[in-house]
Amino acid sequence: MTALPVVAPAPLALLPRLTPAAAAAIDTDPAEILRRWFATLGAAARMKYGQALRLFTTWATGATDPQPEDALRLLVDAGRVGARQLAIGWRDSMLTAGRASGTVAGLVSALASLVTACRLCGLVEWHLEAVAPKVEPRHDRTGPPRHQVEQLLAHLDEQAVAGDVRAARDVAIVRLLHNAALRRSEVVSLRWPFDVQLEHADGPTVFPKRKGKRERQPMGVGRRAAE
Repeated sequence: MTALPVVAPAPLALLPRLTPAAAAAIDTDPAEILRRWFATLGAAARMKYGQALRLFTTWATGATDPQPEDALRLLVDAGRVGARQLAIGWRDSMLTAGRASGTVAGLVSALASLVTACRLCGLVEWHLEAVAPKVEPRHDRTGPPRHQVEQLLAHLDEQAVAGDVRAARDVAIVRLLHNAALRRSEVVSLRWPFDVQLEHADGPTVFPKRKGKRERQPMGVGRRAAE
C-alpha cells in the first residue's frame, strides 16, 4: 500500500492576504483564544470562569493581579501530566481549606473547559478530565413545602390587592420561581416590556435567558403570575 504524502501547512506569510475576521479566526494568541471561548459562554459563566482562572493562577504562581490568559499559558506550558497535577493540587488545596465540594467542582470545571477550547483550536491534543471532586450536599436545598409557598402567596396577594406595589412585584417573582421553575438570575434578568408578553398568542409568556442557552427561551406563565 502506498503511503499518502504528508503536506505541511503553509506558513501564514505564504497564505493569501486574509481579511481581519479570517486572521482573527486562525489566531492562536492566548488572548484571542480566550475571547472566542468567552463569547460562547453566558454572562454569568464568563464571570465565574474568569474568576476561577485568576484564583488558579494566583494559587500556582503567587501573582497578585493575574489575567485569564496567564492560566492558559500555565496549563499549556505544563503539558498533559503537569496540567493535570496542577489542577489536582489546586482542587485538594481548596478542599483542605474547607471550600464546599460543589464550589470546588465549579471552579475546577473552568480549567477543563479552557483546555477543551485549546484542544479544539489545535493548541493541545489532550483533555483535562476526572479532576473535579465528588459533590457532597452540605445544605438542604429542597426548598419550602408547597403549603408554605401557598401561604406566602396568599399573604402577598392580600397585600397586592390592598395596593402594595412591592407586594405585587414580590408575588410575581415568587410565582415565576415556584410555578414556572425559573432560576433567580433568570427572573431578575427579565426586561420589561421586551421579555414579558402578556398578550402572547400562546398565553402569557416570558423570555428568560436559560442556563446554557445563548438565546432567550419562551416560557409560559400562569394567569395569576401575569396579573
